[in-house]
Order: sequence, then C-alpha cells, then structure tokens
Amino acid sequence: MVAKAANKDKAVAPSLLSCERKINVSDAVFQAGTWNFKSSISQEGQSADGFTPIPVVEKSVRGTVSNRVTARSRLNVEAANLQTVDSASLPRGKDTLLVSFSVRILPGLGQTSSCNDGIYKAGLSRIVEEYQAQHTLSVLALRYAENIANGRFLWRNRIGASDIEVVVTRRTNAVGKTDTWRFNALDYSLKFFNHECHKECHKVRSLAEVFIEGLTSPFGVVIDVNAFVRIGDGQEVFPSQELILRKPSETFRKGKVLYNIDFKGINTVAFHSQKVGNALRTVDTWYPSSTKAYPIPADPFGAVTSEGLAHRDLSSKEDFFTLLDEWVLDGKRPSEGNQHFVMAVLIRGGVFSRGGMKMMEAYQDIIVLEQAQSEMGNPLLTGKAMEGLHKAFVSISGLRIGVSFPLHTENDIGGHIRLHGKASDLERLSKCKGMSHLDDYLDISEFQPTPAEHRFQNVRRVQSKSNPARVRRRIMRNLNVSEEEALKIYPDSKKQILRLPYFLIDSASTGQKSIRVFVKHTMPLDRHADGDFGSYGLSPVATVPLF
Repeated sequence: MVAKAANKDKAVAPSLLSCERKINVSDAVFQAGTWNFKSSISQEGQSADGFTPIPVVEKSVRGTVSNRVTARSRLNVEAANLQTVDSASLPRGKDTLLVSFSVRILPGLGQTSSCNDGIYKAGLSRIVEEYQAQHTLSVLALRYAENIANGRFLWRNRIGASDIEVVVTRRTNAVGKTDTWRFNALDYSLKFFNHECHKECHKVRSLAEVFIEGLTSPFGVVIDVNAFVRIGDGQEVFPSQELILRKPSETFRKGKVLYNIDFKGINTVAFHSQKVGNALRTVDTWYPSSTKAYPIPADPFGAVTSEGLAHRDLSSKEDFFTLLDEWVLDGKRPSEGNQHFVMAVLIRGGVFSRGGMKMMEAYQDIIVLEQAQSEMGNPLLTGKAMEGLHKAFVSISGLRIGVSFPLHTENDIGGHIRLHGKASDLERLSKCKGMSHLDDYLDISEFQPTPAEHRFQNVRRVQSKSNPARVRRRIMRNLNVSEEEALKIYPDSKKQILRLPYFLIDSASTGQKSIRVFVKHTMPLDRHADGDFGSYGLSPVATVPLF
C-alpha cells in the first residue's frame, strides 16, 4: 500500500509547458552574381553590388515512370510521365550563388512561455542556472558558430562547389562599431566539429562569444549571414521545396513547387527559415550510437526524417522528455553530453506539455498513390483504407488511436490519412493486415515521433439529423398525426445538406453500399482535449496533434 501511495503522489511533468525559441532565423534569399564581386558586400551585411535575385521558373517536362511498382500494379510504366515543375538556376554569365539571411539570438533560456506547475517551472530554471554556471553555454555556442562557418545551411548547394566564403556581420555592438567574420567553408567538415584544432579557431570562438552574449544579455544580438557559393556558370540551385498540403485541381498539377518570396519586386527563390534553423541546430553528437556519431539536429527524439530514424526514441531512455523530467523532478543529472542536448532542445523551443505528448507521441501516414486517386477517387480509396482500419480498431483491444485527414478540402477528404497515438499502439496496428489488399494503391509510412511544435485539432464524424422521412415518422409517432399532416410540418425542403468532406464505406451488418461518412475538422486549437476515439478513430471531444 505504501508503494502505491508513493507512486500516486509521484511528481509528473505539467500538462501545460512550452518554451520560446531562442535562435530565430529569417528566410534565406537566393541571388546570383560573379565570384569577383563577392567582396562588395556592404559593411552592414545588407547588400552586395552585382548580385540580382534568382527568379522561380516554370518548366513542362516529359519524364518516365521511375518509382517501384509491383507485378500486379496497374501503372502504365511505358507511358510518358508529363509534368510541370518549378526550377531555379544562375543566369548565363553568373557563376556564384549568394544566400543571405539574418539570425536573432535572444535571452531567457529556461524561462517558460506557459507552465501550469510552479514547482516544475522553478526546477527548470534551477537546472538551467546550474548548467550555465558549469558550462557557460560555450559548447553549444561553438557548434552553432561552426555550423555557420562550415556552410551547413547551404544543404545541397554546398556539394561540388569549388569555393565557398561565408561572411558574418554583427549589425551593432556595445561600442557602436560593426564586427565582421569571413570563413572559408570548405576548410570545415560537416561530419565532425573541429573548432578545437582548426587553424582559424579564433574566428569561430569569437563568433561563439556573440551567441553566448545573445543568449545571456538583456537585449539579445542580431547577425547577418551571407554565403557566396561558386558553383559554375548557369548551374541549377536548390532552394526549399513547398509541401503541398491541399489537393491541386484536376486540370493542373505541378510536380514540384519551389519556395519563393517577393524580393526587390521579383518572385525570388529562398530557403524556409525552418530549413536554415535545422542546419544551425545540427549539434547533437551525444545520442546513443554503436559507431562514431555524426551531428544530427537537436530534436526531442533525435529524428532524422531523411533516414527514417529516431536516434533518441522512447526505448533508449535518452529522449528529451525522459532526460528533462528526471533532471527536473528527480534531480538525476544526465551525462555531460545529454546535458548539452537538453539545453539545445530548450534553445530550440517547443511545446513540451505532458497531456498532448504522452498519448499522441507518434504518428503514421497512409497516402493514396496519385495515379490511384485519378482512377478511383479519394472518397472510395480513403473509405477502403478506413474500412480496414475500422476492423483493426474493433478487433485489437486497448487501442487508442486518433485519425486526421491533412489534405482535406471543403468537399474532398483528400488522399492522406494520418494516425496519431502511442508508438506501441501504432506498432500493434501495423501487424494487422487489414489493408494488404490495397498495397498497389497506398503508401504506408513508418511511424515517426510527433513534432514538438504543434497545435491541436478535433476531427469528428458529422451525421445529418434532418433526414425528412425519419423526422416525419418521429412526428407521426410523437404527435399522433397522419403522414399528410407530418409532411406539412416537415417538408422535404427542410432537408439538411452537409457540405463537408467524406469517405465511402460499405456496411457489413446491413449490406448497404457507399455510405457517406462526413468528417469535420475544427479550427486549430492551442490546448489538448482528452477523450475517447470511436471505431473510425474520430471523436466528438478529443484532439489530435496538428502540424
């Protein structure tokens, strides 16, 4: 009995906890010029003479079917794959790409933007103070600085470049002058951090001091970053690609959409701020690994989506939430490397609440293949997938999985089903073969950790409550009137028409075919609501993560 009481009173993480991001990055705009003009960058880091915005260009191309298919596939692999795509390249006569962005480094590490547990809040402040007293943020600051010096934020544009110079400018400092750092990015490795032994380590250390100042001073610091990349005359460049969350029209589908912003009156290609930020926070080499660890982004579960891996999954006991709670609640200090990792995630910021994280810690995507969408339609194929899920939800006891449809529109359910739940529940569901007959039409992903930064949404089934015949029978029964009188009271004109997305199912119990299941997604919510999910993963109350 004592053990039970102790367990009942055990402190837990708050149901409301979030921290603001401390390193804020702007979008990174792409410009074109020549290597000889790279020295023309202004002292304020704002412009470079001779460099012009790189516009997005639309191309129509004729390709081939190149994805894997099965012997039973209905895809016509010998047919041409016609598509329209966005593209961006340096103009003729230009051999250098200029990527420009700013970084705002803010104080307040360890301060919560929301927390409903004063004890936990005080404990979080305590561990941050202890960490800063011991490490002075120098380890992380050096890695942030080197990720700028090595040009990691250039991503694919770094590969094959003959020359890369990164120019960092601090707009103003305490004495009113401008500081500038210049780095040869190719002197630095992306596979490991070498600021300790590099010949220009004094530059990296000097830039790292700016990060420390920004994270600890009252007002923060702003720096400008300009990277000159010599890639060759007229070569293609690689900005961010847009993720299309809404179904394109049937008459026009673009295969690739590049991110672009209005810069100097031109639709100029650019990196998303998130992509640049991901590169800057690629500092984690302390995760569990049987081989020498390479740097990965500091994320709660150590997720590397390009590899389909989570290096710090829950089973490792070295995920952010486990380490943080043990440190704050139990006083169990992590290893030195994991202390750096915890601080890096706090600098990253996010929603760390217990309520939405524990029960919805992972997700899995089921996507209807594009050609199958055009042949059979989303309502039918999504419905067939939902029938398989329905059977699994009913047959597997104890499952608690919510469903959402990220690509839904006002009247189309979209070809994308997202499952939300515990990793253990999704793993149990994956062993069920209820959708194996749809292998040629569906792409089912591995389950992944839910992103730390997300909001919430309720996804519910909506049924029409105004079926005229049913309502009239109720009137006849309750009011003891004739059918003719009931028709006058409730004519067919009162029938409710639902303008919502839906999927089609067949009823196994009644034999009725093509029943429409209407689905409503609420507006984004800031708080998680608990509740039960029905046999289709929908709920009138409970929310699922929205990202």
